[in-house]
Amino acid sequence: MARKLDKDYILGRLSRVPGDVGFYFKDLTTGEELGRNENEMFQAASVIKLPMFAVVAKFVAEGKASWEDRLVAHNEERVPPCGALWFFEDEPSVRLKTLCGLMITISDNMATNMIMRHFGIETFNREFREIGLEKTHIERLLFDSAAGAQGKQNKIVPREMGCLLERVYRHSFVNETVSKCIEDTLLEQQINHKIPGYLRGEVDVAHKTGEDDGITNDVGIVYAREPFVICFATNNTDVPEAERQEALAQFGLSINLPKMKTDLERYKIHYDNWFYESSLHESGYVKETVDLLAERGWTYEKDGALWLRTADILRDHYRRQGKKEADIEKLDLKDDVLRRANGFYTYFAADIAYHRNKFAVRGFDKVINIWGADHHGHVARMKGAMDALGLDGTNRLDIVLMQLVKLVRDGEVVRMSKRTGKTISLSDLLDEIPVDACRYFFNAKPDTQMEFDLGLAVREDSENPIYYIQYAHARICSLLKALEGEGHSVKPGAVDLSILSSDAEHALIKELSSFAEEIRMAARDYDPSYINRYLMRLAAAFHKFYNACRIKGEDEAVIDARLKLASATRQVLANGLKVIGCSAPEKM
Repeated sequence: MARKLDKDYILGRLSRVPGDVGFYFKDLTTGEELGRNENEMFQAASVIKLPMFAVVAKFVAEGKASWEDRLVAHNEERVPPCGALWFFEDEPSVRLKTLCGLMITISDNMATNMIMRHFGIETFNREFREIGLEKTHIERLLFDSAAGAQGKQNKIVPREMGCLLERVYRHSFVNETVSKCIEDTLLEQQINHKIPGYLRGEVDVAHKTGEDDGITNDVGIVYAREPFVICFATNNTDVPEAERQEALAQFGLSINLPKMKTDLERYKIHYDNWFYESSLHESGYVKETVDLLAERGWTYEKDGALWLRTADILRDHYRRQGKKEADIEKLDLKDDVLRRANGFYTYFAADIAYHRNKFAVRGFDKVINIWGADHHGHVARMKGAMDALGLDGTNRLDIVLMQLVKLVRDGEVVRMSKRTGKTISLSDLLDEIPVDACRYFFNAKPDTQMEFDLGLAVREDSENPIYYIQYAHARICSLLKALEGEGHSVKPGAVDLSILSSDAEHALIKELSSFAEEIRMAARDYDPSYINRYLMRLAAAFHKFYNACRIKGEDEAVIDARLKLASATRQVLANGLKVIGCSAPEKM
C-alpha cells in the first residue's frame, strides 16, 4: 500500500514552522517528491560533515587517501567541545577512519577541522561539484569566529543532501563499498533527538544533524516500509529551540500519525480516541501530578533534579504483597528522576500523569496495559506510583507483558527490515501474510516467546491452524447451502436432539457447550490463546463428526438434528473468530 501525501496539508504545516525553512522529501519506492525552499542555500552547521565524509570515502576508494592515515590533534586546533577529542590532554595521533566516525556519530568539531585542514577547504569544494553538489560549499573552519564575522558560512541545499542520500541508499555513490561505508556510519549516529525522535525509534534512520543559534537541521534516510529521504533546515530564527522542536515534531506527526492509523486499520484495529502525551504537558497535568506526589512526601531534590522516592514506594508495595524484608533488600531498589535539572519532566513523570488521568479524570475502574517484556521492571514502579497517589494501582492497574516474536521460514530466522534487521513493522508483515493469519498467530500465549512461522501462515492445508478453522466454517456453509438446495434447511424451532447418540456427535456437543467457559477464562487471564485452542478443538470435532455421521440420505429426524448441530457449530466458529478479530469465510 503506497504512501499518499496530502501535499497541501504538509506544505501548510511547514509554512507555520518558525524561521526560514528548507525541506525536501522523496519516497524511494514511488519517486514522489515534496519540497519547500528545497533548492535554496541554508547554513549547514554540522550537516556539512556529511558531504565531507562522502568526499573522504571517495578519496579512499580512489587511492588518494587511506583509512589508516594518521592525523595529529594539535592543542592549538582545539574548538569548543562537541565530541571527544577536546578532552584529550596530549596531542593524539588519530586514524582517518576514526576521525570520520567521530565527525559523523558524535559530531566531533575538532575531528572535522582536522579533516578540513588535512585535505583543504578548496579541495572539498571542488569535489562537491564533482559529486553533483552545485551549491553546497565550505567557507570556513568550524568556530572560526573571525571568518564568521566576515559573513563566511558553510552552506547546504536540502535537495542536494537528499540526492546524495538517495545515491547512498541505492549504493550508487562511487560504488557499493563506499555507499555502505557511509550508510553504516550514518546508522551509528548517536544524536537522535530529531528525525529518529519524531519517529519514536520505530524505524532505522541513517542521518546527520546540525544545530547552532537559530539553526536546526537534520538529513537522513528513513528505512520505513516505503523508505524515504527527508532533509530539513531551519535558519535565521530567534525562536527558542523548544518551540522549533515542537513545530517540527508536529510536522512529523502530520506525516506519521495518518500512516499509523492506516496500518492499524489494515490490522482491523480502530481506536475511538487518540490521547496525546503533549496534552498532559500543555495542560500542566504533568506538573500537577508531580506536585501532588511532592505534597504527599514522595519526592526530594538532589543535584538540581526532583526525584521520586521509588525505592520507598516499592518497599511498601512489596510488603503489602507479603514479601519478606530480606527478599526486598536483595532487589536493589532505586529512585527515579521526575524533573531533570534543566527543568524538563521525564518520560516516567508523564507516564504517571497519564495513568493518573485515566483513574482520576476519565474515571476508569480498571486499567489494563499491554507492554513489551523489556518493561518488566517498570510494572511495580507504575503500580507503586498509583498507590502513592492514593489510586490503588496495586489492585486497579493490571499489566500484561508481551514477549518478542521471532519470525522464521523453513526453520530459518527471517529478517524483513529494509536495512539492519533490528525491527520489523506490522506493515512489512502484512505484506507477507494474510491479516487473519497474523491476528491468529499473535493471539498465542503472550508471556512466552513465539516463533511466527511465515511459511506455515500462508499454507492452505490442515497444518495451518487458522486455515483449518476457517475451512471448517466454510465447509459447514457449503453443506448447509447444498442441502437447502435439496429441500433440507435448518429448522427454526426445536428439533429432537436426543437421537444424536454417536461418540462423534457427543464430542461435538461437548465442545459447543464449553464455549462460554472458554470466553470467561480468556477474559479472566487476559489470554486470548484460550480462544485459539478452543476453535482448533471445535474444528477438529466438527471434521470428525462430518466424516463419521452422514446427513444426506438419512431419516428426516436425523437430518434435522444433524443440520441443527452443524448450524450451531458454524455459529460458534463464527463467534469465536469474531472474538479474535478474524473473518469467517463462507467459501475457500
